[in-house]
Amino acid sequence: MAEPETVAPRSWFREVPENPAEPVVLPRVQLAPTADYLANGAYFVGQEVSASRLAVVSVRIPAGAARDDKRPGLASVTGQLLSRGTRRRNEASLNEELDRLGATLTVGVGRDAVDVSLSCLVEALDAALPLFAEVLLEPAFPAEQLESVRQQALTALRQAEQSTRARADALLRALIYPPGHPYHHRVLGTAETLETLSSEEVRAFHETFYRPAGAVVAVAGGVNLGQVRASLEQALASWQGEAPRLTIPPVEASATGQRRSESLPAKQQADVALGIVTVPRQHPDFEALRLANVVLGRLGLMGRIGARVRERSGLAYYAASTLETGLGPGYWSAYAGVAPVHVERVIAEIVEEIERFRDEGPEARELADAKTALAGTIVLGLATAGGVAGALLDLAFYGLGLDYLERLPELLAGIDETMVRDAALRYFDPKRLHIVVVGPSQETVLSASEPQR
Repeated sequence: MAEPETVAPRSWFREVPENPAEPVVLPRVQLAPTADYLANGAYFVGQEVSASRLAVVSVRIPAGAARDDKRPGLASVTGQLLSRGTRRRNEASLNEELDRLGATLTVGVGRDAVDVSLSCLVEALDAALPLFAEVLLEPAFPAEQLESVRQQALTALRQAEQSTRARADALLRALIYPPGHPYHHRVLGTAETLETLSSEEVRAFHETFYRPAGAVVAVAGGVNLGQVRASLEQALASWQGEAPRLTIPPVEASATGQRRSESLPAKQQADVALGIVTVPRQHPDFEALRLANVVLGRLGLMGRIGARVRERSGLAYYAASTLETGLGPGYWSAYAGVAPVHVERVIAEIVEEIERFRDEGPEARELADAKTALAGTIVLGLATAGGVAGALLDLAFYGLGLDYLERLPELLAGIDETMVRDAALRYFDPKRLHIVVVGPSQETVLSASEPQR
């Protein structure tokens, strides 16, 4: 699932020339995945990694939080309950069998999809695959486990509500995506929904949306893909059907950004977040936007924003930017953790840096560094069988093309400073930025600013 990106330090990759006018030599990816549809309609994609002793099997199903409708948190709770017991064995028995095989099974729920992944030694895969299918197709959703997951989710939600950073992120998202939009709410959900979710709702969600049509099954590791595919056909033979189509509506950036402030008692730090809607992962402007984000808030000391607000001005504990994306419209945000007395100055400096970037664009050296760091980070992510499987899921699920990673060096090489500046002009309009501030109450700020006697 697509998440906010990080980039490796430039020092890890030495291909950037001293003269920025010289062409940048980017790390290349050598993948030759095999792809086809399983008999049940799921899309199968695999890559043999001969040097690996591990086998990784992952399935991505479009059953993430965007499917919650009016029950925020339903997708998350359903996903968490998958590994809490099946119709054949309880949680303890399931974990005991996985431990015996030396296998791990993980479930991750995002906005667009849920990922269920199995990792084990190659020689254990034949015995582990039936367990994988059992968890995916036959979860029991026992009442006592629902209550356990419910309480854990409510605790996590309460913790998030007391975090200035998490609260700022949630408020910013709610401003960017209007009420009723599938991306408006947290993946975790709301207390109102979590407190009232029933086993019947969870079972109905699984029955409706956990279907093979539209799902991607990725395999990577030191395996024989033909044999694994045959085993998957057998293990998943009973998995049939098609879920309702997942449609994420577009979002237009507001003509004028809104501002929200919220007080959290007893806090000493404030968090500032500025953000605006951007594009889906498949959009042709995405690569230029991604490079703009790296230059502005990821590269080196968290890009231009971090270098200015944290390093030069000394106004922030941290400052950076992120670009989220998915099947639907993504968003870009800049954020900083600051002392409350510096909030307005930090906002002003971030906005000034955005305006300067829109006026001037990136320098040739900055763009070369951004391309090299971004490409290098992708290569590093493919160092493990799990990383390869995750990349294959992204390629197939977001329709990027199985040759995308091979084409990426040419894609990045074709993006110049003008194209990055043009993307910033189109999407990073300071007048349309939403701004959120979460921190201590005004009384706390005044008290903290009083001289000590």
